[in-house]
Amino acid sequence: MPVDPLWNSTTALELAAQRHPGALIRLGREHRSWTLAALGDRIGCSPATVSRLERRTRIVDWPWFTALHSKSASPDTS
Repeated sequence: MPVDPLWNSTTALELAAQRHPGALIRLGREHRSWTLAALGDRIGCSPATVSRLERRTRIVDWPWFTALHSKSASPDTS
C-alpha cells in the first residue's frame, strides 16, 4: 500500500519522535482538509471522539487509532 509523503515529512517525524499521537492525528486530518465530523464519519465515531483523540498524548482508544491509520496512512482516493 502506498504511503502518503506527509508521514515522511519533518513535522510528522518530529511528532512521532516526541510521541505525540494526537498531534499526528490532527496533522493527517488537516493535511486532507477534513473536519472533525468528516474524519469521525470515516472511522465510525463522533467529532467529539476525534477531538479527544487529537488532544491525547497517549492512545488508549486503540480501535479508533487503528481505524484512523487505515483511513489516513494511504493517499486519498476519494
